[in-house]
Amino acid sequence: IMLTPTTDEETGHCLGVHLGWSGNHRMVLERLTTGECQLQMGVLHFSREGLLEPGKSMETPELFVATSDKGLNALSQKLHEYVRRNVLNLPDANKPRPVTVNTWEALYFDHNIDRLKALADAAAEVGAERYVLDDGWFKGRNDDTTSLGDWFPDKKKYPDGLHPIVDYVIDKGMEFGLWVEPEMVNPDSDLYRDHPDWVLGLDPYPRMLGRNQLVLDLTNKEVTDYLYERLGALLTEYRISYFKWDMNRDLVLPGDRSGNAAVHRQTTELYALLDRLRKGFPHVEIESCASGGGRIDYEVLKRTHRFWTSDSNDAVERMRIQTGFSYFLPPEVMGSHIGPAWCHTSGRGFHPNFRALASSYGHMGLELDLTKIDENDFEIFKDAVARHKIDRDLWHSGRFYRIRTVDEDLLGAAVVSRDQTAARVVLAQIDRPRSVVPPNITIPGLDALRNYRVTLQTPPNIAKRASRNFDNPIMEDGFTLPGTVLASAGVQIPVMYAQTGVALALEAV
Repeated sequence: IMLTPTTDEETGHCLGVHLGWSGNHRMVLERLTTGECQLQMGVLHFSREGLLEPGKSMETPELFVATSDKGLNALSQKLHEYVRRNVLNLPDANKPRPVTVNTWEALYFDHNIDRLKALADAAAEVGAERYVLDDGWFKGRNDDTTSLGDWFPDKKKYPDGLHPIVDYVIDKGMEFGLWVEPEMVNPDSDLYRDHPDWVLGLDPYPRMLGRNQLVLDLTNKEVTDYLYERLGALLTEYRISYFKWDMNRDLVLPGDRSGNAAVHRQTTELYALLDRLRKGFPHVEIESCASGGGRIDYEVLKRTHRFWTSDSNDAVERMRIQTGFSYFLPPEVMGSHIGPAWCHTSGRGFHPNFRALASSYGHMGLELDLTKIDENDFEIFKDAVARHKIDRDLWHSGRFYRIRTVDEDLLGAAVVSRDQTAARVVLAQIDRPRSVVPPNITIPGLDALRNYRVTLQTPPNIAKRASRNFDNPIMEDGFTLPGTVLASAGVQIPVMYAQTGVALALEAV
């Protein structure tokens, strides 16, 4: 995003540029001798990748450009609207984004059928609508050193295949999803032992491991045919409606069998494989997950339906990440999960209310062992899921705004319905406030001539525990103000402790 020194969320000129491409790329920004600023974006080719034989052609990726003279929020709204209308292709556009429970940070590789069923019971009770069986389900997979590429259920863990857990989940009223990492292979796998020539590499250099993985050569038709057959067999045998498609390493010395650089063709063949699966199994949704946010762009989103924005479920980090994500992408494609009380990536712990708040406005999910939390925490998450279900159509279709104040450690997100009859606001105090006087939160996008009832969505007892200022009418029954006042003077919130927050609801009256 290019902007002037005075541009902020609501005022000023800005220009946003996005390259729809999931492979190597480069961006060049330079000041010319004429005083102008030049921006270039495009594919970055390795040696000979851009060489065209006579009669051959190459299509460059699309470059997406939007401008705004009304600040960064207006720029994002243009990009969000474009994505919704022209990029995102859901199997059922009218279906709400299902609340997801993922097994990874609950069970990791410990796939015990009784524990999985107990988690499914808790998932159904908390209000989940999709249950995703993460890494550890395929044969020999007990850690991350082995078995990638062998996409068959582990007979020790699943003697009857995946049917018992799939059927159990669906009988509970949830969809079933499955984790896969099709582009990768472990050297300790049947696939690699049978086909060591199926990986990217550049002889005579050694094959470089990343996370104990090598990268399959998707430019080899035998490889993509194998992947389509294996993934298709799973989708045919089991009632799977969702793939969490992971990709957890960089491409190093990425040469094909002839020794030529292959990143460009690797990328286009990935697109072709995804297109082939979407055509063969149009009901299946796919998540683009790449070590968290490593592969997020409009071109892969034409073939997928959700992004995993980070492998960190740390709620503070998530609020920052989700703020950045929102500049180019709408909240309905932003996977945002309630993580465990203790985050394994950052080593920090958070109150359940704060974790629930951070996940409340994206594509909500839960990724923790719901069978091992106390009753109070479970009820907090259950209430958060119920509230999200009420509000998700608004968050996933309305005009999105980032809320900024003089306190850089107060992050906020808001959405206003297209008819301006309703709005929602999420405010997270990620560190101690800079002032003893709470900031006023101005709420843009409302109808200036309408009155709005402003109420606290966060339960008052929770909000009061998060606040040092109890004498605030929003803590009681709320109040009514005109849209013009809410946009100019705003709402004064209580002074909140670090790593707490509140959610507000606005309804036209």
